[in-house]
Amino acid sequence: MSSVTAPIAPTRRALPLYELCEEGCVSDDPQGPAWEKQYGRAAIGIVLTGWFKYRTESSEFVVAVPGAAVLGNKGEHFTCHHLDTTGNKRLVVRFDHDFLEEVAGDCGLDDTRFLAAALPPGKSSAEMFGWMKRLASPGFDHDEAAYALAALALRTETTGRPPVGVSPRDRERIRSTIRYIETSYAEPCSLDQLAQSVNLSRYHFLRVFMAATGQSPNQYVINTRLRAAADLLLTSAEPVSEVALKVGFNDLSHFHARFRSVFGCSPRRFRADASSPAN
Repeated sequence: MSSVTAPIAPTRRALPLYELCEEGCVSDDPQGPAWEKQYGRAAIGIVLTGWFKYRTESSEFVVAVPGAAVLGNKGEHFTCHHLDTTGNKRLVVRFDHDFLEEVAGDCGLDDTRFLAAALPPGKSSAEMFGWMKRLASPGFDHDEAAYALAALALRTETTGRPPVGVSPRDRERIRSTIRYIETSYAEPCSLDQLAQSVNLSRYHFLRVFMAATGQSPNQYVINTRLRAAADLLLTSAEPVSEVALKVGFNDLSHFHARFRSVFGCSPRRFRADASSPAN
């Protein structure tokens, strides 16, 4: 198994207070032993691609899928076991202990360790993704983005869901569904359509999808669209209405409500904050 790290963007503040990069791991043999490593610094990773089992010293195995967040503390050992040969890619932020200590103190917290080991794709992980994208944007105040990301992670206590009741055959069906959603999220992705695509009844499909990912198929589709929208808002000049349509939201008011509920601001403000010169 090998890993590759590529820097995304330097922070406005000199390292090592926080650092953003994109990392990739490749597994040649999903049947081989798990990959064991140790965190040199506290880190948060958002899974961009891939499907793997993840465990830390304080947590049981959870299945990480695209959109999930994995967290680790300085000095903590962790295990990563890929479930196929495609490996994974993650957007990662690492924090210096002094920075986390400052954030924890400001938040009234006694502990500088992350209590969550993993979060399924959902509101919290999508919100973390949003702050990471702001941290990668040259116009946004990087200190503010890093501070907000660290505060969110320190306050989060959910530890993810262990894989339960999913057979290898059903797991492969859900992997196939996730691959489809990640490439076709802008298309209609109804429960019936997704279930039929893998030859399962809607109720059996719903059960195994929620067991494997920690959320419903509809929630997964919505959060995939929101991550795509955040990317487009920061990398294109397309009008907000066009971005909404492009990622699969046909109702603009629904898009605004969903976006604000996750990222804490309107799509227009999200873009404007990232494009304005940082103070």
